[in-house]
Amino acid sequence: MKIFYFIIACYLAMSNCYGKCKREPISSEPHLIIQSFTVIPHNETYTLAWKTTGEEDSSFTFKLQYSVDGTFWELINVVVPAQLTASGYSYTYRPTLIQALYFRIQQEDGFQNSFFSDTVASRLVTTAAITDSFDKYVPPTEIAFIEIGGNTFIYSLNFDSRFWKRNGGPGWRLGGGYIKLGNYEAAAATLMLNELLGFGGHYVELGAGMTIASGNTSSITSQPGNFTRLYATGNLGYRYQSIKEKGYVLRVTATPFTNNFKYLKWWGGITFGQKF
Repeated sequence: MKIFYFIIACYLAMSNCYGKCKREPISSEPHLIIQSFTVIPHNETYTLAWKTTGEEDSSFTFKLQYSVDGTFWELINVVVPAQLTASGYSYTYRPTLIQALYFRIQQEDGFQNSFFSDTVASRLVTTAAITDSFDKYVPPTEIAFIEIGGNTFIYSLNFDSRFWKRNGGPGWRLGGGYIKLGNYEAAAATLMLNELLGFGGHYVELGAGMTIASGNTSSITSQPGNFTRLYATGNLGYRYQSIKEKGYVLRVTATPFTNNFKYLKWWGGITFGQKF
């Protein structure tokens, strides 16, 4: 009987302790713990600073991101709470683009819940720093270049632009050329859509479009006489496009073309140009 009373007493004591020692979680629902986020431009760097509620642990990550147009985002770095002082964080970022930029933080926890901070726009102007408003228009990257060979066959003067406010991505190109050598005379014009895949000024360029050529002697066949032909053409190659506001451009591309899709011939070109 004494053993029975002893077991009952132990059970009651353990139940009482559990009731007193049980700890309620801070929050059962995932939520944004970033309380404030600021971007401070200074000379050639940005300081990203943010404060949290202090609920983060080692499972949390803060993904720092920037964008040129507020639509396409690039990763700057990933910060883990253990790396910095709890609830107060800062990170210094030195950009390669001296123009208006957008910044935000993507918060992720151990359960793959993801939240975004407010977006902050800021801008560096050489050694002077100012804060930009969201209605500030940053024009797309535009370049003028000379192409030897390429999609207009001999040489051409061209204009190229991105659709969005960034150095890479989708864009378009318009160019034309003219040559007269003795009895040979020809002109050609090209309109193309292209895509720049890469970063840091180094890109793989893919393009497709049309070239119209007209002259008094065919440069494609040996048959003499007047001609006007429409060609489907494309390009695949390498482009270096400086990330500076007014940098230079270099392209080396393969440029296949076809007439009425009856044959496919390969050509190539090299380009020198300037951003403006």
